[in-house]
This record gives sequence, structure tokens and C-alpha cells, in this order.
Amino acid sequence: MPRAPWLLLAVAIAIAGILWLQRSDPAAAGHAPTPLVIDAPGPAPAPAAADVQKEPAARTVIADDKSDGAFHSEDDEGQVLVDAVRDGIVIEVRDSNGAPCGGYPVKVDWRKGWGMYGFDRGRTEKDGTFATTVAQIPFFESFSIEHPIYGELGSGAMPIPTADDPRRVVYVLPRMADVEVVVRDLVGAPVEGALLEVHPQPAAVGPRETALSMWMDDEPSSDANGRVTVRLPVGTANIAAHLAEEKPVQEAYFQVLPTGGLVDLLVLRAEARIEAEVEVVLPAGFSELEYYNAWGRTEVPRPSSTLVTACESKQRDYTAQPVEAVGSDESRRFRVVVDLLPWRFSVRLRGNHWASIDVPAGQRSVRFVVPPPAAKALAAPKAKVRVRVLGSGGEPHSGATIRVHKTPDLVYGTEVGTTDDGVCEFEHEPGETVCISAEAYTLPVAIGGPILLTAGTHEIEIRFHTPGTVRGVVLDLDGKPLQSDVCLRRPAGAFRAMRPDVPEILPLTGGGGSLGTGEDGKFRFEDLGEGEHELWAFPDRGGLPARRRVRAGDEVTLRPGEGCEGLVLFAVKPVDADTGALLEVNEVRVEGGLYTPRRAAAGEPFTCAVRQGEVEVRVRALDHALFVKKVQVGGGPMVFEARLEKSPLRFVRVIDGASTPMPQLEIQALDEDGNELEFLDEYGNFDSSVIDTDRDGRAVLRGLPRRACRLVVEKQGVAQKQEFALPADKGLVEVFDLVWKN
Repeated sequence: MPRAPWLLLAVAIAIAGILWLQRSDPAAAGHAPTPLVIDAPGPAPAPAAADVQKEPAARTVIADDKSDGAFHSEDDEGQVLVDAVRDGIVIEVRDSNGAPCGGYPVKVDWRKGWGMYGFDRGRTEKDGTFATTVAQIPFFESFSIEHPIYGELGSGAMPIPTADDPRRVVYVLPRMADVEVVVRDLVGAPVEGALLEVHPQPAAVGPRETALSMWMDDEPSSDANGRVTVRLPVGTANIAAHLAEEKPVQEAYFQVLPTGGLVDLLVLRAEARIEAEVEVVLPAGFSELEYYNAWGRTEVPRPSSTLVTACESKQRDYTAQPVEAVGSDESRRFRVVVDLLPWRFSVRLRGNHWASIDVPAGQRSVRFVVPPPAAKALAAPKAKVRVRVLGSGGEPHSGATIRVHKTPDLVYGTEVGTTDDGVCEFEHEPGETVCISAEAYTLPVAIGGPILLTAGTHEIEIRFHTPGTVRGVVLDLDGKPLQSDVCLRRPAGAFRAMRPDVPEILPLTGGGGSLGTGEDGKFRFEDLGEGEHELWAFPDRGGLPARRRVRAGDEVTLRPGEGCEGLVLFAVKPVDADTGALLEVNEVRVEGGLYTPRRAAAGEPFTCAVRQGEVEVRVRALDHALFVKKVQVGGGPMVFEARLEKSPLRFVRVIDGASTPMPQLEIQALDEDGNELEFLDEYGNFDSSVIDTDRDGRAVLRGLPRRACRLVVEKQGVAQKQEFALPADKGLVEVFDLVWKN
């Protein structure tokens, strides 16, 4: 008989003896035995690489239980789109050897316009292609294919067009390999019925090809020997095991090699836990525990498989049950059921005094003498503020929201609570001049102050005013209703005493100060307080705004250009720098404009009102570099042509001197002058100024200009960075390697 089974039996007997001794011998209860973790056996003989890597010999078309195989397009409400035209993006599916995958059932999930979702379903042609109704790649939600052997494969990542055809994308079936997983407990015993959560990540393919992966909807379970075999794409995967009704305690990241292999995982079984008693001895002067808990403080043992590259553990928290006190009032007892791992017991006394004790694995009796709180230096005296909120008739007003403002606006302020019977008390750091506002439903905001906060007590009274109404209509120059956004700006009031530069009307006045008119151009604000307010009307289709000073009770008519003398109409016309054609853009911003630029109709310029002087124009569009330019605006209307430069995709990879990929590095791009460049996402919107490398050390850079630039690569949390040149002709078709110098 082989020696390994005898060794396992001997170890199991020894462990049982130790546990029996701990239960029967009180003297042994205070010892901390080290949990035994048996090494995983060597990997089972792997199948030959050729057997694992070869594509299935059978190319039979499998049955599709959701359609007859013919193409059809359907929305998310189950309605077949009878007029669907397959003139969109063409998908090409290849196997891992580059051969076309013809006759396979496929499905493309898409979105079209606002709120319309659906899918195209059918089969690939003999050359592996499938024509879709999807007009643009950003409208792809996901793609899946039914494989005759491996089942459903798919990808939710947005595909990248081929280099020679922007309306064609390529999906690649992964190579597959069998991985054996063995699940054990802390003492090395196999665990039957453990469920596996597996998330495969197939190996990277070409920079413009998308690798398909498996949809792992089911959770495989281990057999009586704690083993289960899963077929996964070659690449990497993360995996976790858990028992029914319990969460995983360990997640492993491992390599899926073409030859397969073995990965060992650990679970914590409830029947293997021990009971421990904790006696907490309180310091003099304390008679109560405000809070207590028990929790794991160590990582569970790491898998021994050489395939595992990283592991995260999630040791559980434990429930501490109080038991009837025995002895003096200064002692409290608890019962805790824990795993054979080190753990910690924590308490909190009054005054936010925390204390904890570390408990070794296996210890059944714990005596925790809580140290007294350390003497604390006297805290600096606070400014105490007592706010009385009154209604318009002088009666106490309860339920108002109180905010403390360090700046003269109603947007930024610290909320300190609501009043009770019209009174609110709080503490604040001394040394600042602040105003205090009170806000209540349907009432105009009331402002009190300013007051210089000093050590001691301050009293302030804030009175609400009876709300008033202003109503009106926005008309164009021909007297027709003009759909607009109307903004109400409030008087500064007490804020004007904070600083000499505070204007009469606040530029920032918080929520509830803006509304749309609708097609009739009418508006109404119902929460005006005392004093003079200001109305601004910004036409939905761009143009000059209107401005008018108003008081509660006024009824007004606003027309474009009224009260806006000195403002200039500024238009931005975004075009492609190569062709001069008008562009559909994601964003047009004018720094210095009074509102976000708008346009009257598709193909029209984006207009807004600006003051004379310098403004900055920023435009973003799909597949183009961010356009940024400062423009001088004179005294008359101006049309500015923003010429956006095409932005090719750039593919880079960071590797070390041994050609090992370096994941989770941060990449920043700089232009020739050292200015930071912004990256765009797949939709042409702002993404970030920093892009991370993936598990293969790769990154796709979107939104960079066609010119050469510099890339700064930094290790996260280590403050190590290196700089690389990215020539204009590199990273366009093939991946460009950035070699990190050790």
C-alpha cells in the first residue's frame, strides 16, 4: 500500500487526539495548538497539450431552442422587428487556430437610441461572418455563441474594429483546458459538496480581436474526495469555494495552462469550530461595555498549487454571546464559536475608548483585562452655537435644516442637523466667520449672521419670511413662446457683510432655482423671500439669454438679449480636421460662457453667450482627440470652427526585463510640451487622465493625438515611475512594448 494514505490516517488520528485532550483536560485548554494544513497532492496527470488545444472535430450545427436558426431582430419587449436591415457592423468569428466558425448560433445584444434594447439572433455564415443591424460599435452590449462542445461562450466587452475595416469586428474562440480543483478544510480533510464560483479570463489575443469566454452560470460542486474538474479557457481565472448558505473565505487567482493542472482551495466548516469563553475585566470607574465584537484577524492558509499567482482571504466575523455574569460587577463573560485560526476580541467603553486582545488559534479560555484610558490633554475649547428659528409671525419653527456657510453662497455649507421646537445647538471650531442658513419646505431660505466664531457660546436668531411668487413667460423677438431654462438667483442678504466683494445677487443659490418653461414659454417660482431677485432665461436652442431684476409678486415677459448688453453670441462649429465635415460630438464646452452651448438642430453650430475677452473651447467626439483652444472674442457675434484631429487607437504593454507582463500600473500621457492629455472612453466621453494596465500588462489608449507623445508609467502605492516615448507610428496595429527597467 502506498505511504500517502497511511500518513493521512496518522495525521487525522493525531488531530483527533489533540482535540479530545483539549475538551477533557482543563489544563490543556489554555494552549494554542497550531492548525495543521496538509499540502495538496501533486497535480493529476494532465492530458497531452495536443488533446487540450485542438478544436472539436465535429462542426455540426447544434439545435437552437430559441429560434429556427434563421436571422431575426427582436426588441426587449419580445417584438420581432420586421423591417430590420442587416447593414450594420459585421462580426467575424474564428477559432483559436484562425479557422472560420461557420454555422454556429449567435446572438448580439444591442441598444439603439434612448431606452431601446434588443438583440439580433441567427447563425454565422460559412466564412464565420454574421451581419448585424447595429450601426455603431458603441451600441454593442454583448455577443454570445453556442459551441457544440463547450456550450455558450461570450463577451460583454466592447469590440474593437479591425485595422482595415472600421465596420468589422473579430471574435476568437479560446483554447480550453481541464483544471482539477480540490477543496479541503483546515486540517486537510476533503470537503464534499463545496460550490465553486469561477470567473475565467481568456488569454489575450490580437490587439483588435476580442477573446470569448465561458458564461459560468452554474456552480460546480466537489465530490466525496473534495474534487471537481472544470473546463476553462486558457489564460487566467479567479476561483472561490464555499459551502451552501455560507460565503467564501478564500479567492485564488491562477493560471489556466494548455496542459491543465490542479488548484487547491480551503473552506471553513462549522462542525470543525471550537467554543471559547472570554472574560472581560473592566477598568475602575467603568461598569458598562458600549460595544463588543469578535473577528478573524489573519489570512487563511494560502493554496499550495504553483498555478496560483495571488490569493485573497476573507476570514469571517464571529458572534459573541453574553453569558450570565459570575463574580464582581467589573467582569463580563462571553461565549464565542471560532475556527481554528487566530482571532481578536474588541470592546469599546464610554468616551470612545477602544481596546482589543489577540487570541491564538485553539485557545478556549480568554481573560481580557481592559487597560484604563490614557490621560488625555485638555481639548481646545469649542465655539458653541445656539440657533433659534422663527416663523414669519415670530413663532418657533421646528424641522428646519440648518447649515453653516464659510463662503458667501447657498451651495456649499455643512449641515448640522434640524431644529427641535425651533432650537438647534452645535459645536464648531473657533476662528472662522460664518453665516448660518435655515431651510424648510415651501419657504425661502433664511440667512443669519455673519458671526465670528470664538470660544464660548453664540446665540443667533433666524426668521423665515412669507413666501412670494413671480411668474412670467419667455417670448422670442417675434412674440412667439420660446422654450427656455429659467434660473432664479437670490439676493445675497447677510452674506454681503462677510466680504466686501460679495455682489448683491448670489451667483450660486442652491437647488430649486432652475426650471424649464415647456413649449408655452411660461414659468413660475413660488418661494421668493424679501428683496430683489434676478431671473435669467437661456433658450433651449441657444442664443442670447434674457435677464431681469424682480421682486415677489411681479409678472414679467422676458425676451432674448434683454438686460444682456455687452454679451456676445459665440458659436462653435465642430468639424473633422481632415475632411472638414461636420462632426457629431459628445460634448462642447466654452469656459467663460454663461451656459452650456446648445444648437437649434442637428448640423447647426453650438451657441452660447459670452463676455468679450478670452474663452476656452473644449470639444470631445468619438474617435477624435480632445480639442482645446483659447479664443479671443470681440464685440460682435462670432462663429469659431473647431477642427478635431482623428485619434487612432494605441495599444501598449508594460513588461519587465524578463518580458513578464506588469499589471495594475498607471499610465499617464503628456504632449511635447509636458501638458497632461486626457483619455476618452469607448463612447468618446471623458474617461480619465490615468489608465491602468490589465492583468496582461496591456492598455488601450483612446483620445490621444496622432503625434508622438510621452507616457509616464507608475507603480501604484510605491511612488516609482518611469517615462517612455510613444512614437507617432507605434502601437497602431501591433502592441507596443514599454520595458520597465529594474
